[in-house]
Amino acid sequence: MESPVPVPPYSVCVIGNSHSAAFAKAWTERVAPELPGVSMTFFAASSQRLRHLVHADGALTTHEPELAEAFAVSSGGNTRIEIDAYDAFLLVGLGMRITVPSLCGPFGTLRHRSWGPVETLVSEACFAAMVEAALQESQAFWLIDQVRAAGPSPVLLCATPFRSEEEASYSFRNKNRRFADDTFRGKVIAQCQQIGSALAARHGGEFVWQDESTVSIAGFTRAEFARGAHRLAESERDDGLHMNMDFGQIMLTRALTRLDEIAGGVVFGTDQLPGSSFEGRFAATSG
Repeated sequence: MESPVPVPPYSVCVIGNSHSAAFAKAWTERVAPELPGVSMTFFAASSQRLRHLVHADGALTTHEPELAEAFAVSSGGNTRIEIDAYDAFLLVGLGMRITVPSLCGPFGTLRHRSWGPVETLVSEACFAAMVEAALQESQAFWLIDQVRAAGPSPVLLCATPFRSEEEASYSFRNKNRRFADDTFRGKVIAQCQQIGSALAARHGGEFVWQDESTVSIAGFTRAEFARGAHRLAESERDDGLHMNMDFGQIMLTRALTRLDEIAGGVVFGTDQLPGSSFEGRFAATSG
């Protein structure tokens, strides 16, 4: 019987804000033991501190002591991201958020009027440009450009998760008839994700959108994934914005599955291709 073909080491760099904590927990406690041929290094800090990140000499680095310290803690000692040292990049959170009221505000198209009054009517092209401009404010797109300038390493983006469904009853749903309609929110979210995917592709990246298994009603995450959430400061209380290890595991597995497809089976190995026991074990975890 032939011996399995050795799996070359595959290194992933994760850059993110507090939302990356759920991914890190899932990686350390559940996924990493199953993938000995994969390394994953986390560079995490608050969004405010990440603004001090700069590109110099083929690396992402900082002269800001607090950001350097945060990186050292999350990465296990590294304060400098050498771009060519990694096979792939995963960008988590970083202000990439699809929230219907924020993206729409008083604006809407003729189609949107089917679900309620629109204070300021705009064309479809104008609406798409507004959404794109809002998404492009995220530091993630600057990061993609820096990675892409250094080489062809794949860059995946995981947007900030939707709020917990427990907030739906006292959130924007009662403030505007359009926003309160689940069908309307679902259609706008799908439209915004399409715009975001096209924007990411132009920068040389790719979105991995929130898994449908974690979504309750359109624009809200199932409450179970927000309980016992992980953040950079674990002493903080659940806030309905951050998610737990179960959520991190589902999303991390989606990202790794996509990277495995891009790399031709290198991530999961020759006996762990997509559709194998690995994907089955980690696709969903919460009862």
